Amino acid sequence: MAEIRIRNLPDWVVNCYKQTATENGKTLEGYMRQMLEGSLLSEQAAIADTLQQGLLELADKYGPMPDSTNLLREVRDESE
Repeated sequence: MAEIRIRNLPDWVVNCYKQTATENGKTLEGYMRQMLEGSLLSEQAAIADTLQQGLLELADKYGPMPDSTNLLREVRDESE
């Protein structure tokens, strides 16, 4: 796993995060890890929702997309 170090944070910022971590029964490191991971997971979930909505709109506009599995297998088998 990677390590990061953030320098020159104001003391009040660190103290606020330490207090919040303690209130949640976590170490500062564990709390910050949870915050960083949670932030990215939220962003990824938002992107996935946007993509899913786009797929639903395409399906509404053009109907269900055909399953291309058999076509891909045929092309693959022809090239062997």
